[in-house]
Amino acid sequence: MTNVNEINQLRRQNTAPVISMVTCDICGQRTRQQDLLSHQIRKRCLDSKLKHDVVCAVKCMARKVRLHQNDLDLQHRQLMRHFGRSITSLSDQSNRGPLTTTATQEIIPCRKCNKFFKPSQNSPGACRWHLGPIVHLFGGTCSSCGRLDYQNGCIVGCHET
Repeated sequence: MTNVNEINQLRRQNTAPVISMVTCDICGQRTRQQDLLSHQIRKRCLDSKLKHDVVCAVKCMARKVRLHQNDLDLQHRQLMRHFGRSITSLSDQSNRGPLTTTATQEIIPCRKCNKFFKPSQNSPGACRWHLGPIVHLFGGTCSSCGRLDYQNGCIVGCHET
């Protein structure tokens, strides 16, 4: 009988669970492997990391937009200098009178969709707008249809002034 007990005891020793310790990548706390997910949920490590990543991305994009605006301003100044010289170098341009243009039809903004339209081209399917109030979630969502505010509206009709 002792052989069987010894064999069973050896089996239990060989199959003892190995507890592996890991470090949370977000906050640096050491915990067991099986407790890592519950730690991240309880301490909200993952939420704070994702929020931090979003803030960093927004700052980076703002920096890139600012640099792009500076580049565009520089290009605009250079073009204005170039075209300013070419226009003043032509003498016959200064002898002309001012150009006058006349609009053939009035273009009006729509009260519902904020697009410009000509009254002669207004039709029952010309305007699309959102019926419900816009909830400012993800930039703006229509509470009636659930679409974003810049997507096609849920109501179709004529433009209104």
